[in-house]
Amino acid sequence: LSYGYAVITYVGQNYGAKKYSRIRRAMLFALLQVAFFGIVVAQVELLFSRPLSELYVAADDPNREEIILLARQIMEVLLNSYFLCGLMDVLSGTLRGMGASIVPMFVSVLGVCGFRLVWIYTIFQDPPFGSQKNAERGIDLEFVKKAREFDADVLYSFHMASTEEFL
Repeated sequence: LSYGYAVITYVGQNYGAKKYSRIRRAMLFALLQVAFFGIVVAQVELLFSRPLSELYVAADDPNREEIILLARQIMEVLLNSYFLCGLMDVLSGTLRGMGASIVPMFVSVLGVCGFRLVWIYTIFQDPPFGSQKNAERGIDLEFVKKAREFDADVLYSFHMASTEEFL
């Protein structure tokens, strides 16, 4: 996100000064930085995925190994694609710096909302995600079971109406 804001300022200044070659160079440099750092940080986090996951799982939990394995799978999916958010921010920031506001708004809405909807209806429908497909491995059912172990009077969970009987 900070790369996007930095690009807005830099592009706005150079757009006003009519130094268009600097805009292209700055945008490309920012895209490369976001991609590089996003991918490197994701790989470092994946390298340490086990100790990071262990911070959130009780040592005496009988499902500890399975939970850590599932956390690793979720981290692989999320972290390896997270740099795409940075690319979207830089591209939107470049357009905003050049005075456009409507197109970057649609890029952001499509990138944030549209991409996530596609993500939810494709990637997270397959095991280990999803409540009914391969029910013995469905991660969201495990989250519901774990949440019920706490002394909460109410548990809020978003699921399709068709899964109510299953859950």
